[in-house]
Amino acid sequence: MKRCWIHIGMPKTGTTSIQVHLVKLGQGEGWQYVAIGKSPSMNREMHAMFGTRPEKWYWFEKRGVTKEELEILRQRLRKGLARTIRRSQAENIILSSEALSLIHKSGVRQLREFLEPLFDEIRIIGYVRPPAGFMVSFFQQRLKNGAESFGRMAGPQYRERFEKYDKIFGRENVTLRKFEPATFPGGCIVRDFCEQVGIQLPDSVAIDRVNESLCLEACAILYAYRKHGKGFGIGADVILENSRIVRPLLAMKGTRFRFSRAFLDTAAGDLSDDISWMEQRLGATLHETVSEDGSEVSGEADLLLISRSACEEFVARFEEYNGVKVPSTWLPTADPVEPRQVSDLVERCREMGREKIQEKRSSRPGKPLGSRLIRAIRRWLSRTKAAPAAKPKTGPAKKRAKKRGKKNKKNG
Repeated sequence: MKRCWIHIGMPKTGTTSIQVHLVKLGQGEGWQYVAIGKSPSMNREMHAMFGTRPEKWYWFEKRGVTKEELEILRQRLRKGLARTIRRSQAENIILSSEALSLIHKSGVRQLREFLEPLFDEIRIIGYVRPPAGFMVSFFQQRLKNGAESFGRMAGPQYRERFEKYDKIFGRENVTLRKFEPATFPGGCIVRDFCEQVGIQLPDSVAIDRVNESLCLEACAILYAYRKHGKGFGIGADVILENSRIVRPLLAMKGTRFRFSRAFLDTAAGDLSDDISWMEQRLGATLHETVSEDGSEVSGEADLLLISRSACEEFVARFEEYNGVKVPSTWLPTADPVEPRQVSDLVERCREMGREKIQEKRSSRPGKPLGSRLIRAIRRWLSRTKAAPAAKPKTGPAKKRAKKRGKKNKKNG
């Protein structure tokens, strides 16, 4: 029997840790983790293969990828994934993409239709994060992806994420687990996931937590940049440029970023029906006790109180990550720092990061699969559009072509 396990997130439930550690192992007794390209995650690929409007997803939108290019990418990725699955001798194949939880139900149907001929059984597994913790993490993720908003925040959207999987794959084939690390084996999401899908991890495997959270000070700096800076941008290198800003921010140490309970209740609106549906489906409460100590963020004004010491630490982490020296004259002198000055500092650092990207590109022409494949598709499309249309053969030429076709068929 060949079984597929599809891990659908949800976001901010240790998905990166699961993906990073399983891709390192690659495969084990009776199982194989499948990822296309350089990244442990299949987010980009799943959006391209099964998303209804993948050109609106930030990774493709920021790179300016068109619908035409994505249609070609969709077909190529599907062929590649099907080929990898057919070649595998493992009984259990694992696919992981938190993006799948928000792909439209029509895309989920396409996913099922694509996988059914390749497997005897398809199982879904997802982790459910309580609403307050999810909203804090999701706000940070949006900041990292270029958004800046203190308006009405999207809630966890439990029913929208998970009910379609119950209906399309059958509820009996969908396992949902509350994201509650204290109840996991060794407090570890990776070991809990492996236990759920029947993977035996070697005792020697060390599980390191992959931290993707920003501290309060780092959130403040990034928010100031998103609000007052030049923007995320669109182009081949903008994601790399932003990564050279975000990675140093992730390395900063500081106050834990939290929203106040009053802010969460106001910003999210009424989530009671959605939470009730999820609690009934999950068979567990999603209630959270939110303790407050005065450091919580209640709005934009709280977040934009940025100290000079926070800017100094950002610069220190930026220098470590990028291997550059930031001129001391770039650091603001005021304390607290005016948000526009923080934005100017980050933009100057981004320009330095851009120069490092160009240096690396000139010395190492190879590129990750996603961007390389997109460039290949663009070259192919440009040649196709530039080539003149072939004229239909008529008269003697048509007869000669027909004769050659018969001869080739006979010889073949």
